[in-house]
Amino acid sequence: MSALPAGWTLSASAFNLTPEVVRAERTAPDLALTLVERGLASAIEVELGQLWRGYPAATLAEAHDLRDRLHAVGGGVSIVGVSIDEWDGHRRRTDDQRLAFLEPQLRTSAALGAQGVRLPIGQAGAVLESALPLLEELDLVLYEEAQGHQTPAASPEAYARIAEIDSPHLRLLLDISMLMPALPVTYLEALSRGGVDPALVTLLRDHWREPGTHGAVVDHLRSGRVPGPVHTLYMNLLVRFGRSDVSDVASVLPLIGGVHLKFWDLDDADHRLSDPLRDVGAALAATGYTGTLCSEWGGQEWLDDDPWEMTSRHLALAAGILSDRHPSAPLQEASTPMTDRPPIKWSYMDHWRAQGPAGPYDQWQSKLAMKRFLQQVAAVGFDAIDTFDFRIWQIFEQYGSVANYQEFVQEQGLERIVNTFHGVYYSPDRYAPEVPATHATILEDFQRTLDMWSGIQLDNIIVMPGSRYFDEAGVPDDGLKHAADIWGKVGELTQQYGVNLTCHHEFYAGIRTRDQIDRFYSYADPRYVKFFVDTAQHCIADVDPVDVYEKHHERVTGFHFKDTRHKDVNDDYRMFPDAEVSAKTTEKWFYEMGTDEGLVDFEAMMRSVRDNGYTGWISVEHDKADKLGGDYAESTAISRWYAKNVLDGIYNEEVAR
Repeated sequence: MSALPAGWTLSASAFNLTPEVVRAERTAPDLALTLVERGLASAIEVELGQLWRGYPAATLAEAHDLRDRLHAVGGGVSIVGVSIDEWDGHRRRTDDQRLAFLEPQLRTSAALGAQGVRLPIGQAGAVLESALPLLEELDLVLYEEAQGHQTPAASPEAYARIAEIDSPHLRLLLDISMLMPALPVTYLEALSRGGVDPALVTLLRDHWREPGTHGAVVDHLRSGRVPGPVHTLYMNLLVRFGRSDVSDVASVLPLIGGVHLKFWDLDDADHRLSDPLRDVGAALAATGYTGTLCSEWGGQEWLDDDPWEMTSRHLALAAGILSDRHPSAPLQEASTPMTDRPPIKWSYMDHWRAQGPAGPYDQWQSKLAMKRFLQQVAAVGFDAIDTFDFRIWQIFEQYGSVANYQEFVQEQGLERIVNTFHGVYYSPDRYAPEVPATHATILEDFQRTLDMWSGIQLDNIIVMPGSRYFDEAGVPDDGLKHAADIWGKVGELTQQYGVNLTCHHEFYAGIRTRDQIDRFYSYADPRYVKFFVDTAQHCIADVDPVDVYEKHHERVTGFHFKDTRHKDVNDDYRMFPDAEVSAKTTEKWFYEMGTDEGLVDFEAMMRSVRDNGYTGWISVEHDKADKLGGDYAESTAISRWYAKNVLDGIYNEEVAR
């Protein structure tokens, strides 16, 4: 054949351009339009939440405008990615409320001129039936997308429901990530660079589809041997990467109305990229399939390749294979040598205050204040932010969902939200890790918290592992064991969401001395209880942050880099309720990196980070930076200068032998 089968349309996903969206040099609608203007595809898929800030509310005028601009250059929208936010504030939405959340997205999609909308398979539940009249009114198809491990054998009820409803307005969308004969070469390289056991990497490379490999992946995760910085990347093995054959989906081929030609990189070693294209093409042709086949790039999580070039070359490859021609563009070689380390990325912990005409205010005062804060953080070179999880109610009120807030963050030029700090008032009668009677409350709290934050992928949820003990002894040994026990249970829960439970030790808390820290971790399960190093807090408590990191580096999943000029030599940790604000001997505890008379040896710290193979995120924190005439913006700029001009250079030196 010299052309695609009749009724087949190659399309491209605007999601491929996420790195360009994050760069924020052009708007997301303009970038989507450029896919058509450059001739990459005439049909495109878009993500509604990525296009407009008003999401999920209807944005009909903007939708009509983009539709008309696309039509003017010979293009159009095929499928729109939509979502259902399960939570409304602190309450789970009813099915009627879920449909109400979805309806404006459907109307916006229709205004875009789309053929249909896309949801993950099984998410809609009872909304499938109740949405049908609206789908018919708007002449839209709802595609339920199955990918990775979501095979017919794994989710038979979800597939059966599509068949039982038997409506032309409800179809299956197959993502060929389900049909991976082998893992992406560059992904395996990323795992190796991140410190994953070489024996496991070899098993993944050579025996991906064998049943025993899945067990090895799970065992490795449960044993706590997955390095913290690549934990999220590792979870792709259990979620995004499938190991099925096209024969495993034969029974549902007649239900398919759309296909995602998912690709991760363009390395076709052992035909791992071309074979799934060829197999699914043959299977679809045999069933008389008509519809779109969309190029969707998933490797931007670990690759920095140009998204335009990646999309163009993949479309050329797919067109060649699906039309039984040879690909017209050469495939790339593995892009990154195994010996190269990825750079450290810098996140900013969102302490902030500025002076306005009416007095001081923080970034949560309004969306405008937040926009200015985020743009300042991005302008000086930070890559992302961290936040506190008690901000969840302001997020719901101002942005509607955590996913919407993260999209707002990305619009200002930052990649994402990396970590959240779990701020809660500890009390021995209701919430205290060292008191077993409160453990059920702690577990319930975390289940609720994780559900509320599940709209985005966090790396860590940070906790204080012990209550505030206002005596010299601190938490007794039995209390350390009880705390280790509950945090192990919480960590097992957080890992079900792909998130690390990691412990941060304040100088005024009950687990603060070096002896207490060492004993706590000797009792805590390394699989589930991780360590988050705060350089200043440890120094104030007379704990060497470099030495304690080297002792426990295999647990470490992140850092707060900030400095101090003072140790607590007056037992200020005993001041109620919070020594950071109550101590009369020290008005200002914390300073930015590079401060004169700072006690933290950041150069030694960074050499240790480098030599112990840590990769990933380091967070900069400025707690109460505006005391004694200080300024958050100034401290943030100085610390980023220090990170870029001093610490990055140390990290990029050859690893000490």
